Amino acid sequence: MTSGMPHISAQPSMGDSYSNGGAHVRQGGAASGSNVIRRNRPRELRTRTTHAKKIEAMIMRANSKRIILLILGCAVAFVAFYGFFLRIGSSESCTHNGRFLEEGESTKEDCKTCQCSKGTVTCLKDPSCDKDPIIIDYNVADVHVMICADSPSLMGLIALVNSIRKNTNATVMYHLVTDDKTVHHLKEWIERTELSVIKRNIIVFNPKLVEGEIIVRGYRKSLASPLNYARLFLPQLLPNFNGRLVYIDADCIVQGDVRELAKTYIAKEHWAAFSDDCSAIAKRFNLFQNSYVRFLNYANQHVQKLGIPPDTCSFNTGVFVTDVFKWRENSISEKLEEWNVLNVKENLWGGQSGGGASQPPVMIVFHQKYSRLDPLWHVRHLGWSAGSRYSRHFLSEAKLVHWNGQFKPWGNPSQYHDMWDKYFVSDPLGEQRPVRKYKT
Repeated sequence: MTSGMPHISAQPSMGDSYSNGGAHVRQGGAASGSNVIRRNRPRELRTRTTHAKKIEAMIMRANSKRIILLILGCAVAFVAFYGFFLRIGSSESCTHNGRFLEEGESTKEDCKTCQCSKGTVTCLKDPSCDKDPIIIDYNVADVHVMICADSPSLMGLIALVNSIRKNTNATVMYHLVTDDKTVHHLKEWIERTELSVIKRNIIVFNPKLVEGEIIVRGYRKSLASPLNYARLFLPQLLPNFNGRLVYIDADCIVQGDVRELAKTYIAKEHWAAFSDDCSAIAKRFNLFQNSYVRFLNYANQHVQKLGIPPDTCSFNTGVFVTDVFKWRENSISEKLEEWNVLNVKENLWGGQSGGGASQPPVMIVFHQKYSRLDPLWHVRHLGWSAGSRYSRHFLSEAKLVHWNGQFKPWGNPSQYHDMWDKYFVSDPLGEQRPVRKYKT
C-alpha cells in the first residue's frame, strides 16, 4: 500500500447505503422486507392503502349519521310518549277508543255522542236514531198529518197537534218533522204531557237535501230555515208511504174534524189540493188578493217562458192535501229542486211583495195541477197585522185558521191569540212559553 492513499474499508460505514438485489438497504438495519422505504413501495400497494382509508372514512361518516338519526328518533319518541302520558294524566283531556279528546270536545259514533268533560267521557244516545215504539204500521191510522217545525215554531206545532186531537175521533198519525237540535225537546214535550197518547212518526230533516237551493231576497230571513222547505220532499221523508197526506204549517190551529180535510176531492189529473186566493171568502176578508206577479219576477226570461199570465190567481202552500204516490210518480220533488237551484243563480223570485222562500216553486210546478180546498179549511193572513181583521163569529165558523205572516200567535203583539192559547200545552222543560202582555 502506498502511504498517503485513503484507506478503503471493505464494510460500508454507518449511514451509507448500498444496492442489494435492486433494494436499497440503509446501514444500521437488517436488510429485510421491513426496511423497505415507503416511498419506494410498489404503486399497487400504495393505491390499495389509499382506497382502504377512504372507505374507512366513509364508513365512519355513515355510522355518525346513523347515530345522529338514532338519537333524534329517540328524542322524538320520548317527547311523544311524554306528551301521551301527560295528556292521559291531565284532568283537561280524555281518551276514548284510542282517541284523544280535549276538554269540551265531542265525537259521534253509531247513535251516540260522546263528550269529554273534566277528564271523563260521557256518551249520550242520539235521539234521532230512536225507533219510536208507538209506531207499528202506517195502516193503523185513518188520517196522516205532516207538520214541520224548528225551535222557533215548536210551540206552534204543539198547539196544532193538540187542536187536531181535540176535534176529531179519527185515528191520526202525526208525521212530525224537525231538526237535530230540536228533536230531543220535541220528544220530551210529547212524552211528558197529555200528548203522549198520540201516534207519531218523528223525523229529523237532513239539511243536505236543500244545500245550495235556498236564497231569501226579502226581509223575512226566517223563511230561509231548511224546515220551511221540508214539505217539498215528501217521498224522501216518507219512503214507505204512498197514501193520502194532509200538510199543515205549524202556525195554524184546526177547529174542524181533520178527517173531513183529508177527504178533500182531488181530480185525477191533479197532484194536490190548495186554497186559492180568489175564492169568495178570500176576496171578502183578505187584506189583498194575491196573483202570480206578486211572487214571481216577470222580468226574468225563465218566468216569461212559463206562459203564466201575471194576473193568474195564486194559492197558499201552508195547507194542502196530496197523494204521496202522485208526488213520487211525477218526480215533483225533483222539479221543485230544479227551480230552487235556478233561483239561486238568477233572480226568479224573492223581491216581490208576496214574498219568496218555498212558495213560488210550488206555484210554478203545480200551476193548473191542483184542485181547490174548501175556503173554510184555510182562513189565513191572521199574522199579517197585529190588529183584528175578522169578526169573532166568522172565525168561530172557520175550520182551520192560519197566522201566516210575522205576527205569530205565541208572540206579542198578535191577534186572536186566545183562540190559540186554549190548545197550547205548557213546556215540561220550561224552556219556551208564549209572550203575553199580561201574565195570567
